[in-house]
Amino acid sequence: MNATPDSVRSGCYLRWAMRAVHIVQSAPWPSTDGTRLRNAAVARALSRVADLHMVSLGVAGVAATDEESAALAHGVERFFQVPVPPSRAATPVARWVRSGRPRRLLPFETPEVRAGFASLAGSGLDIGGYDVVWLSSAYVAAAAPDGLGRRVVLDLDDDQRELLRAARRARPAVGTDTGVRDRAAVWARWGTAQVANAVDARRWDGVYDAAFAAADAVVVCSEDDRRRLHHRRMAVVPNGYELAGRATSDRSPRPGVAVFVGLMSYEPNRDAAVWVAREVWPKVRACRPDAVLRLVGRNADAVAELADCPGVEVVGEVDDVADELRAAALAVVPIRFGGGTRLKVVEAMANGVPMVSTTLGCEGIDVRNGEHLLIADRAADFAAACERIFADAALADRLAAAAAERFEKRYRWSTIEAGIGELVTDLAR
Repeated sequence: MNATPDSVRSGCYLRWAMRAVHIVQSAPWPSTDGTRLRNAAVARALSRVADLHMVSLGVAGVAATDEESAALAHGVERFFQVPVPPSRAATPVARWVRSGRPRRLLPFETPEVRAGFASLAGSGLDIGGYDVVWLSSAYVAAAAPDGLGRRVVLDLDDDQRELLRAARRARPAVGTDTGVRDRAAVWARWGTAQVANAVDARRWDGVYDAAFAAADAVVVCSEDDRRRLHHRRMAVVPNGYELAGRATSDRSPRPGVAVFVGLMSYEPNRDAAVWVAREVWPKVRACRPDAVLRLVGRNADAVAELADCPGVEVVGEVDDVADELRAAALAVVPIRFGGGTRLKVVEAMANGVPMVSTTLGCEGIDVRNGEHLLIADRAADFAAACERIFADAALADRLAAAAAERFEKRYRWSTIEAGIGELVTDLAR
């Protein structure tokens, strides 16, 4: 394509005669979790430099008309949905063994999905006619047909292989008051799951090898990931955040209140919630009996049983996560396994909330222990770090201020989106 100026849109973005399609697991509006926030930012950036189409795989179960309305209101010119069949609670073992594919990928590689993409050819999806195809995950890469466009970008904000391998290193979270029989059952389930995870981690290697071979560029969210992975053209697009006009100092924290934010059905978040509620929070409350831990995020049914833990409130989805953050004295990021970088860390930085994180929870984010946050990996150390921040207002203020300053320099979406536009424009030349 000869990329020539076509028109000028807002800011410094130059609009080129370029066409792009953004394929996502679900339309990213409302942007209520990290994946949606990232995909919404990518869509904004693409819409500024190209005529943007979007295909959703409908995994959130939202009606196509509702997803389409949201997409068209956010700069998408054409919207399509190819619904992935609802996943079963458990994939039949025989089917999984025969498939040779990771369990969680199977719903994305069905005849229904292939037929859905084929049917869109007569509905406006320009198969083969796009200058840039942006695939938002390895799941999407497996589902999407070949030949959608001239250049393919694979966005890996979460590496399933790293998630599964780290899960094998994280022992199961078991409360101190759990009986011997229940404790044995938890360990037995964990052991069985890890056997399957080891198999799936090897199977994901093949999935990623194929996706990398088909991609013209691979996007990751940290320099750590860039060093670990290998592709002829890699770019770092960090996870960012926007403050929507509010100052980081605009907070009214409640003493002794901590918040953990995340999609609770996502296994690393669910594990983190269970671990902090059952193993960390009893130790915090031993020093501070009125301490409260609030679990905020979609699909809270996955952690509903934690409401029985003393001092734990299962809040669920809220209209504005920033309000929850700004009302808390502390944000916790107790992630023990997973890939990519945690946008919840950047959210807390942006909103001026002091943090305690595991090493893995803040991996890939440009922060240092004792300067921008406190880092602890053992339950007792994590609890002690929480109590330090609860008890020392000067420490809390210093950490929050340094983190907010780092956010302003590195993690505003408005700055990051400019780099996305430059990447796809250069690819399409």
